[in-house]
This record gives sequence, structure tokens and C-alpha cells, in this order.
Amino acid sequence: MTVGALGLIALCFYAGAEFFVGMFIQNGEIIGYGTRFLRGLCLALPFLNMNFLAVGVFQAVGMGKKAFAFAILRKIIMEIPAIYLLNRLLPLYGMAYAQFVTEVILAAVAVITIRRMFREK
Repeated sequence: MTVGALGLIALCFYAGAEFFVGMFIQNGEIIGYGTRFLRGLCLALPFLNMNFLAVGVFQAVGMGKKAFAFAILRKIIMEIPAIYLLNRLLPLYGMAYAQFVTEVILAAVAVITIRRMFREK
């Protein structure tokens, strides 16, 4: 349910990115940059939600080490190298899409891990 709700919110912000950025600044060039960055963030939102949900499940069932591992994996091991790599491939906008790439990969890992966890119990 939350993935769908956040997906809908992300879609609204993606479609209205130029409007929302323009609410805070009137410089056309900066609005263009901000629009692209906001759209990159919007792509990551539904997957980010899945990852936070997985971390919450791990904490709730006493798997604090897995929750901690996901947090470290997400921000340090995966996202920082993704920023460097994507900035080389997409100068200036690599950072905006690094979170998306990281969240998609971790969402897949989260689904697999949680499915295995529920099969074991």
C-alpha cells in the first residue's frame, strides 16, 4: 500500500517538477537543473520505501545486524561509488540518479531476503 501511495506522489512530483521548483526560484536555468534533479529523486522514491520497509521488518524481528548491514550497504557501499560512476557517465546529473540505481538494486535484495526469511519460519 505504501509503495503505491509513494509511487503516486512521486508521479505527481515528476510531472509537476518544473512547477514545484519554480515555486522557490524564478531563474530559468536553475529551474531546469532543479527539475532534472527532482525527477531523479522521484524515480527513487517507491524503491526507497521498499528498503525502509525491509529495514523495519528486520528490526521488528530482531535482526538488527541485517538492518544495520542494509543501512551501510545503501549509503556507503553502493551509493557513494554510484555517485562517482554516474557522474562520469552523466556529468552533473549522476548524483541525482545514483540514489535511483542504488534503491532499485537494494529493493531487489530486500524482496529476496524477506521472502527467504518468511520461508524459513
